[in-house]
Amino acid sequence: MTKSMLGVEWRNDNRWSAQLAFGSSNLIGVPKRYGSLPADFSLVEGFGEWNSGVGLWRIGMLPIDFGLQGGSEEEVLWFPRGLIYQKGYLGIRDFGLSFSIHEGLYFSHLTIHNGEGGTDLDNRAWFTGKWGVNPKDLEFGISAQAGQTTPLSTNVSGNISQDSLFSPTESHRLRLASLFINNKQEALNYQGEVYLAEVLTDSNTSQFGGFYIDLKYRQNSWLQYLIRYDELRAYPSAGREKFIQTTLGLVFSNWNQTSNLFLYFIKNFEEHAEINNDRFQISWRWTPRAFDL
Repeated sequence: MTKSMLGVEWRNDNRWSAQLAFGSSNLIGVPKRYGSLPADFSLVEGFGEWNSGVGLWRIGMLPIDFGLQGGSEEEVLWFPRGLIYQKGYLGIRDFGLSFSIHEGLYFSHLTIHNGEGGTDLDNRAWFTGKWGVNPKDLEFGISAQAGQTTPLSTNVSGNISQDSLFSPTESHRLRLASLFINNKQEALNYQGEVYLAEVLTDSNTSQFGGFYIDLKYRQNSWLQYLIRYDELRAYPSAGREKFIQTTLGLVFSNWNQTSNLFLYFIKNFEEHAEINNDRFQISWRWTPRAFDL
């Protein structure tokens, strides 16, 4: 139950709506640069939505739309979120304002947010953008994120296990970009993303980057096979950190995909010291569609 979420959506007409969801706070995905926070039950999403006819506006605690995994609800993800989220380099949700456009094959998502996944401590704005095209059974595009931190917000929990790229005594500027592609064919689906980032201070420049490739094969209406290769490299001032994660999965579904049982076999590789952190993970996802308020 560590990543459970319960939500409700209210919709007045085709223009006005609101969403509210509560669950484990680790679903917010507070970036590691702000320190390790305890997992507890809290507000995960809460935003109002207005379809202006030109584009879609959202304001509140909302998903941050970066690449293929960012902005996606847990119910549509076929894999656990990748290393860039597991290691805390990217946040999942944050307080902010977003504007989205879908016009023909073209789409654009722009978000201004505080970057902290919660209370704004340093009064620094972050910007996240996503642009691409979406022809039949294919999606590809680019994403970008830029923002700043100060010692007021960095490592607020006092946890020394914080992100090695960020110092609690300095201000930082981050620039991140990615290129992604998603083939959405029914039987065989593949997607991938590559990203690169710089973290700058007055005295130092660090980098991190990586990529992942996902394959999903549907044998029939109730059984699917999953394969992922995910690699992340970080270059802090102390040297290089390299992480590799491979995932094999099986998905058992009911006839209308509202109930899905996921079995994951996850193998982790670390460059300098092998850690006993491989795991077998079972996840059940139930998404009822029978309630319409």
